[in-house]
Amino acid sequence: CPTARVREMLDLGIHVGLGLDSAASSGPIDMFAEMRCAHKVSGSISPSEIWRMATEAFVPGMQEVPKIAVGESPPLIAINKQGAKSIEDLLSCEPAHVSWISCNVGGS
Repeated sequence: CPTARVREMLDLGIHVGLGLDSAASSGPIDMFAEMRCAHKVSGSISPSEIWRMATEAFVPGMQEVPKIAVGESPPLIAINKQGAKSIEDLLSCEPAHVSWISCNVGGS
C-alpha cells in the first residue's frame, strides 16, 4: 500500500486518526511504536500533530469535546517517563511507561 498523504489531509482540514489493529492479528499493541513510525514515515508531521491523531476522538457533527461530569470516574492513564519535557519525548515511551489510574472527578 502506498503511504497515506496525511500532511495533505491535515492541510485540507480533514480529521486524521491513528490507531492499531487487533493484537490477535498484529502482535503486541504499542501505540507509542505506531506514533514513532508515523513520525518517521511522514517526515512532515510534527510530534504534536501525531499525538493529537493518536489521542483525540472526532465524531462528525459533534460541536465540542465531551466534558467529564462531576462524580464520573473516566478511565485515565498516567505516562511515567523520566526526563520527558515535550510531546516528542513522549513518543519515545513504551507500554511499560503507562499505568491505569483511578480518577474521581467529583473529589469524593
